[in-house]
Amino acid sequence: AIFAGILESGAEAILLTPNRMCDYVSHSVMDPAWKSIAQAAADIQANGVLDRYVDAAREAAKDLNVPVADAYLRWRKMNESGIDTTALLSNAINHPTQDMHDIFVEAILDAIFR
Repeated sequence: AIFAGILESGAEAILLTPNRMCDYVSHSVMDPAWKSIAQAAADIQANGVLDRYVDAAREAAKDLNVPVADAYLRWRKMNESGIDTTALLSNAINHPTQDMHDIFVEAILDAIFR
């Protein structure tokens, strides 16, 4: 519905997928309340919930011919190649470090100029 509304307005749309969330509760998360949030995020990542969410968003974009800037795919490939992507999250839960924002820029530029 979001894509349809954007397109109906005459504007262009692009889907920017998110980064991965943490795979484990990092030792850098000290506060007990944040530890439970980190554990919930790790469970969502491990159980494939975020994967299914991103897949559904990609499918919705495809259905309406909306380009996809697939940062999530890049994060997943890093993780699959053995990179500890949790260490690339500034809060060790769900937000990328400053350097990792470049992945989003690259994904957007690839989608625009593809």
